[in-house]
Amino acid sequence: MVTAGLPEALNAKRRQRWIAHPWPTPNAFEHISAWETIPLDMRGESFDQALQLISKSVRVEHIMTPENELVCSSVESDASNAKDLSNSTGYDVIPIRNEKTISAYYEKENGTTLQIRVENLINWGSAVSNCLGLFHENEFFFVNRENGIVGFVNQADLDKPPVRLLFYVLISRLETVLVSVITSAYQKDSWSRLLSQERRAKLKQIFDAKEKRGLQVDLVSCLNLSDMLTILQKGTTLLKTLHFGSRSECEKTCGGLDQLRNDIMHTISPTLLGEGTKKLLERLENLRQLTQRCQEALPLLDTSQKISQ
Repeated sequence: MVTAGLPEALNAKRRQRWIAHPWPTPNAFEHISAWETIPLDMRGESFDQALQLISKSVRVEHIMTPENELVCSSVESDASNAKDLSNSTGYDVIPIRNEKTISAYYEKENGTTLQIRVENLINWGSAVSNCLGLFHENEFFFVNRENGIVGFVNQADLDKPPVRLLFYVLISRLETVLVSVITSAYQKDSWSRLLSQERRAKLKQIFDAKEKRGLQVDLVSCLNLSDMLTILQKGTTLLKTLHFGSRSECEKTCGGLDQLRNDIMHTISPTLLGEGTKKLLERLENLRQLTQRCQEALPLLDTSQKISQ
């Protein structure tokens, strides 16, 4: 994992700051689906618009290491200075500052000093949701604002609380369209036959408990993401409608999404990157693709005959 010149003391201080004043997190809902928390009369276009608005509000500036917190070498220093800083701090990238701004960097991997180029830059105001694909090819970026370097961001920053909040929003969006797909495709609660007997009994228990509390509830609101994915994978008609060539193709796309959701919900878990950044980005891409498939299928389902059994 690429790291830049951020002193460990500041790293620890930042971690304490996140713990003391964290971003809003869905921790209270860790055992239920995001869909389950939405009132029945809000499960429509307005909620989808709200999710899109939130997803665009998490920007690069919220997760970057500010320029004034980076340990830099100066352009006037001997070439060995950046190397010594890298060796002493353990950081893979050491920014090099000229009189006005950071203009170059030392890279430990190849032992060379490189000028910052356009492909090394990311805009400070960019929505993180629009930049995730960039991290497939690049491990780090310098953050640009008005033709100046104002920070540094790398793959490890995808584990920060603001990004976890973004991922929660993306999962919530997937859950909303999955429920719409399921209720559009099946009559009443006929989808329940695709779940195990044990799971159906659990859903009934959840449903009864909510009714007893006087909540406006339907059985589909008791589903969690794992249930929704099971219904999708076992529903032959749904597989065709969402243009999956086979159940195995669907399972590959859905694989790990429920685990990603659980990891995001447990905010005290040490990292989302336990299986590597590549795996996290693959799951996020699968999440995006599945959401898109569902959205494209909804108009077709609205005009087709519902499945009754």
